[in-house]
Amino acid sequence: QLAAAEKKVAAGKAREAELAQRVERLETTVEVSHAQQSSEIRRLEQEVRVREERIHVVEQRVVETQQRSLETGDKEKESLTARLTLAHESLHQMQSVIANLEREKAQANAEAAGLVQ
Repeated sequence: QLAAAEKKVAAGKAREAELAQRVERLETTVEVSHAQQSSEIRRLEQEVRVREERIHVVEQRVVETQQRSLETGDKEKESLTARLTLAHESLHQMQSVIANLEREKAQANAEAAGLVQ
């Protein structure tokens, strides 16, 4: 019986050692997995930061482009307004010249009518 009990104790200790090794392997696996996940998380966080920076740069470019477009539009509007003002002034001058020519024509017609009579 003692031999059987010693055999059971030895088998129990062997089983305990085997389980201890298995636990150690599992802990190592968990540690490695955790380290890999942590590394992957850091890599993804860095990628997110890079992409956010790129988005910010693109947003800035869009705002700058819109601002330049507005400024260009304002300048074009000012230019067209100035040209329109000049065209109106020119039109008024031409209307004045035409009115003067019509008065001169009427006066010449009146003088010619006076000469004919």
